[in-house]
Amino acid sequence: MIPKELKCHQAKIAMDQLGPDPAAWPKYRQQLKRWAVIHPDQDKRWRMPPKLVISVAAKNAGINLGNRRFGPDEAVPWLRSCGFEILDLDNP
Repeated sequence: MIPKELKCHQAKIAMDQLGPDPAAWPKYRQQLKRWAVIHPDQDKRWRMPPKLVISVAAKNAGINLGNRRFGPDEAVPWLRSCGFEILDLDNP
C-alpha cells in the first residue's frame, strides 16, 4: 500500500535523484518490465520503473515502507493521479 503521507512532488525529486542511467539504479530495479513512468520535464523524458520511483520517494521523505508491499496495480494509478505519464510497454 502506498502511504498517504507520500506526496506527488516527492516522486519527481526521486526521479531527478535516480537520473537516466539504469546502471546507477539498484540492481534489482534496472529492468523495465511492463510499465514505465516518464520524467515530466520535456528535456529529460527518462523512463523509469514506477515501483523504484515510489520506493526512493518514500525513503527520501523518511517514510519507512517496511513490509508494506505494493505492486504496479497501486503504483501506476498513484503516479497517474499525480499527473505522470505512464507507458504500458506490453501495449505500445
